[in-house]
Amino acid sequence: MLNLMTGQNVLKKYSGNAHAVTIPSGIVKIGDWAFSDCVGLTEVVIPASVTEIGDYVFFGCQSLRAILLPDGVETIGYGAFCGCKALQTVTLPAGVKCIGDRAFSDCESLQTFTVPIGVKEIGFGVFSGCASLREVGFHGGLREIGYGAFSGCGSLQTVVIPDGVTSIGERAFFNCAGLQNLTVADTVTDIGTEAFYGCDGLRSIAVSDTLETVGRNVFPSVMPLRELRLTIGGNEEDGCKRWVDFFGVWNLALPFLLEKLQANDGVKKKVQRRVTNQIFREDLVPDLIKNGESEALQNLLSLIKRITPEEIDRYIGIAEGQTEIRAMLLEYKNRLYPSERLEKMEEIQMEKDFGIREKTLADYKKIFSIKKENGVYVITGYKGNEKPTVIPASIRGIPVCFSVKDDPNGAETEPEKKRSE
Repeated sequence: MLNLMTGQNVLKKYSGNAHAVTIPSGIVKIGDWAFSDCVGLTEVVIPASVTEIGDYVFFGCQSLRAILLPDGVETIGYGAFCGCKALQTVTLPAGVKCIGDRAFSDCESLQTFTVPIGVKEIGFGVFSGCASLREVGFHGGLREIGYGAFSGCGSLQTVVIPDGVTSIGERAFFNCAGLQNLTVADTVTDIGTEAFYGCDGLRSIAVSDTLETVGRNVFPSVMPLRELRLTIGGNEEDGCKRWVDFFGVWNLALPFLLEKLQANDGVKKKVQRRVTNQIFREDLVPDLIKNGESEALQNLLSLIKRITPEEIDRYIGIAEGQTEIRAMLLEYKNRLYPSERLEKMEEIQMEKDFGIREKTLADYKKIFSIKKENGVYVITGYKGNEKPTVIPASIRGIPVCFSVKDDPNGAETEPEKKRSE
């Protein structure tokens, strides 16, 4: 005897112990927890009248092997099939519009799944822990893949994020260790933190520069890539930072990015210049120090060709309390600037300050904003706070002129040539 408790066309609870159950025709909704923990249940026949599967309906039905939902079903509730460890196949009708969070989580035997065309979002942990899931079919109606949607799906090998998807949530494919091939549609603008972290087997990635928001550690720092297809566009100052973050700067993936980037030498050099320029690193390095990312910082510094001892000293000051990083920075400074070299640099600077040695363009660029036009250097701005400020008549034999602007620092400027007279 089935012992079905029904009311107002809702199946509220099944309390029998049969292996196979046929739900009576006329039922519109299978209520929350209706078949939960029916560990011996292997088969359920659902009538065409059902339009809604409630929350946790088949939760913990460890022997349920297959499920066929009728054409009228539109909603599948939170955790509806969570923990159905024997479930291998699920057939959903095209009319399904909503799949609840964790609906199929921990369905360890589920091997394939096709997301219906009416589903716009795959929410929190819908397929998390589906260790045998090897293939997922997406339709064009999908817009968002949520937090941890496919985390721990270790059998997934190929994922193609279709056109129309705009957001891939945090940890969406976290620890999908078997994932080898990934294609991300141009419509994706947002990829969350650790979205593909732990996907250590990735060999092929195709993605373009349409991203607006990128979290940390999107990818693991080491991948056996054979093919990396990136589209780098635009001239935005933060463009490179976005890509560096995308490939895990917090681990750090900078050497990996420069090594694997499948682009011409011009693009590669442009990327490297942006990564290593002072404005970029003055934003990035303090973040790496504060987060204790010593390996990341070491890799970044290895790419920088020119860095002053004063800049290194600033970073050492920021690293107060970060013993490992502080020691690394001190060693880096000593290697780059041994005591003999520092003494010589100090001597040269002193000679420049006293006018014994001519200053270089680089020296003046620390004080002024300078551009070269028609064979002369034009000073367009002042960066210091000294009064008075000396503007040179020439730099290394090239004449200097300046555009007159209100100095926000109130400095009184006087051409060097007049001063010498």
